[in-house]
Amino acid sequence: MINRFVAILLVFVFGTVSISLVETKAGSYEFVNASPMATSDSSFTDISSDFWAYPAIQSLAQAGVIKGYPDGSFQPDKSVSRAEFATMVVAALNLSFVLVEYPTFPDVPGNHWALTYVETAVANHLVKGYPDGSFRPEGEITLAEILTVIIRAKGWSLVDPPTPPPRILVEEADRRVRFLDSSDWFYQTVGTAVTHGLLTFPQDTQIVWPGTNSGESQIRFNSPASRAQTAVLLQRMLQ
Repeated sequence: MINRFVAILLVFVFGTVSISLVETKAGSYEFVNASPMATSDSSFTDISSDFWAYPAIQSLAQAGVIKGYPDGSFQPDKSVSRAEFATMVVAALNLSFVLVEYPTFPDVPGNHWALTYVETAVANHLVKGYPDGSFRPEGEITLAEILTVIIRAKGWSLVDPPTPPPRILVEEADRRVRFLDSSDWFYQTVGTAVTHGLLTFPQDTQIVWPGTNSGESQIRFNSPASRAQTAVLLQRMLQ
């Protein structure tokens, strides 16, 4: 039964996949050599060839990492849930799937559609839960969280943001703007992302906005990342 359930799940998410299932211990299984195959049309009705994220979206769609919606759209401005991002990053890295005996998070139970992907991401130290023990799979993932996961995947050491410029501004949910501060939990995440080219100033005009003064760049690190932004960052992770 477990083989059939997982096979159905993977076909639903990716279209077609190649998997092998081996038992590692009583009640625990690991997927090996699981590789998504691109079987769906990677042309989306709402994405034109001159769209800023078009190359990244096309590349990831053809690799089976991301898919569109039943109506043929991609919805580039739509936010990405934490469960969706876990699925994307596991597929992008072509990680071996892991199925655990007992789910790590109470809000990602055995019948959750993203269980395998979340557990695989956890096992590879890519994602973590919250202090209350939850994962919040339907929560919108932020730009800072995406950068954090990519940095973990690349194995980069954390560093402070470069000085002098760019002078980085953080836009809060209430539209209040302030300078990035060393007390921010993502302070070194930003520094590492800039150092390794995940974020570029001022070229990333769809992720970074000009600040009030020359040499300042404004970013919504605490805001939900869009599907287009997520695709671009994932593509950079693979480069």
